Amino acid sequence: MKLSLELIVKKITRGQTRVAARGRSDQEPMRLTELRLYCGEGPWDASAAYVLPGKWGEEKPACPSGVTLIVLGDPDPAVFADLDADVLIWVPEDGMDFFRQFNELEEIFQDYRRMELRIQERLIAGAPPEELAALCEQYLGNPIILMDNSFSLLLRPRRTNPLDWEPGRYPQQTPSLSAEMVSQIRMSREFRTRWERQGLFYLSSDTLDCGALFLQVQEEGATLYLAVLEMDQPITVPDRQLLLFFSRYLCRSLVIHRFSRAETLFFLQFLTRLLRNEKIELPEFNRQLQSQQWKIDHHYVCFVTEPDLWDPKNSQAFSLSRMIERRFPGCCAFTYEERIVCILNLTQAGMEREAFLNSLSQFIRDQVLRVGVSYGFRDFVSLPNYYHQALAALDLGKELSPDEWSYRFEKYVMSYFLRYGTSRMEGKYLCHPDLMTLRDYDRENHTQLLKTLYCYLACGLNATAAAEALYIHRNTLYQRLSKIEALITSNLNNPETRLYLQISYQIGDFS
Repeated sequence: MKLSLELIVKKITRGQTRVAARGRSDQEPMRLTELRLYCGEGPWDASAAYVLPGKWGEEKPACPSGVTLIVLGDPDPAVFADLDADVLIWVPEDGMDFFRQFNELEEIFQDYRRMELRIQERLIAGAPPEELAALCEQYLGNPIILMDNSFSLLLRPRRTNPLDWEPGRYPQQTPSLSAEMVSQIRMSREFRTRWERQGLFYLSSDTLDCGALFLQVQEEGATLYLAVLEMDQPITVPDRQLLLFFSRYLCRSLVIHRFSRAETLFFLQFLTRLLRNEKIELPEFNRQLQSQQWKIDHHYVCFVTEPDLWDPKNSQAFSLSRMIERRFPGCCAFTYEERIVCILNLTQAGMEREAFLNSLSQFIRDQVLRVGVSYGFRDFVSLPNYYHQALAALDLGKELSPDEWSYRFEKYVMSYFLRYGTSRMEGKYLCHPDLMTLRDYDRENHTQLLKTLYCYLACGLNATAAAEALYIHRNTLYQRLSKIEALITSNLNNPETRLYLQISYQIGDFS
């Protein structure tokens, strides 16, 4: 971690400190990575802080422009007054010699390094943003809140804070800053000039219910707000620098977990609850889907993927989810039970399932993935069943076709039925999708195509016998068969397809 003189002063608890010169105030303040003893000779390193004793004499230290000096002792102020350098003077308590001071400075550097390593380890391990925020609070000494662009909470605070909140517009009533408070923030001079201070702006208790330091950041196209509430101790310059440092890790964790917007956060929680078969009322379905501009009767497909090398603690899974979403607009990808579950809204993407599968084949070859794909469906409430279709296709595909990469459920549905019957999945979800197409067409147009195909298959594709069984003219049968062929994708000349269709009539509810 790169430090500033202010961060070093923050950790010094004994003696007195002061900054004697600031010749490089226009430069990046956080640049120090190590301590070195001053020897008066080069080479010089701008990332090092050079330590020298306070009893230096009347001659000014010889150093180039922009060097950082730390003086241990009580020197003559005039010696360092006009140096083109950053100078920190630390006057110790009685009995504290130069070497003890130097060792304490070195311990300060080590403490900040340990802090950074701890945060990095938790991020790599896939720790949730709440855990990282709690770590950052330990060093800032004040609570942190995280909000999206509309000032709605992404992470609920661990304790009550004095800001003015109101119920949000998302399904779980996510708290948002009140409209009056948001207006005060946006109208403040500090907010309008925030980019002059790296996105930081401070609003005192004269404007808000308590002082707060805000940081606006842009992360992968999303606007996020981090705020430190001035509740336990005053906010200082080092707090501003620490917030800038912590923001890199907090925002990265938010993006990895796809919490860039409050509605996205709760939509993913909704999908997880749905896959766990929790009871969810229909109004909540509508509200959740509306947050993504989806509808219950849109055309969807579910696919499940897992890399050959899966590490649930590695952030690679989260990065792969983001990659899938960028590759397939209208897709929501998230980790669930050590796999990546993807739900694609074909209606929103403007694609048919077959066109999507062709595009998916190229993607999984490039990324070296194995993918199980469900049937298409138009009832989002039934998502758990189609998730199990995709999961079954993946598991059976790896077992029966290990050399392939893409496994469609229609290829393995008979193997699944012979192995498990309807013990794990309702019969209607094992039926051939062409029968669902004919059923929906009959309902909308008051026809009898579903019954016609059943009789035609039962009669062994004998048109005369099928017409007699249906009590219709043979020409009428041919007209119906022509319409059926236009609606379905199956090849009725294939014996396996005919068997699957006939079994589907028996296990499905087509009454």
